[in-house]
Order: sequence, then structure tokens, then C-alpha cells
Amino acid sequence: MPNMTKVNGKMTLTFDQTTYRNLLTEVTPVAIETEEEYERALKLV
Repeated sequence: MPNMTKVNGKMTLTFDQTTYRNLLTEVTPVAIETEEEYERALKLV
């Protein structure tokens, strides 16, 4: 799960690369255009 870490006054996005890689094997990143697609995506995260 991504989180924000404050470093030197700037916000840096950090995430677990293994978890992200596994997510990408299940779902191809695309723009979510409908409520159905949104709900389906939420179940995967």
C-alpha cells in the first residue's frame, strides 16, 4: 500500500515494489470510466 513520507520538506511516494508488481500481473492499468470498473478495481487493492 503506498504511503507518503516527508523528506527534507518534500513529499515522496514510497511503495512495496513486489506488491505493485503482483498487482500489475493481475490488472493492466487503464483509465476507470464507470462505477462498475471502479468497484471492481477496489476489490483488487
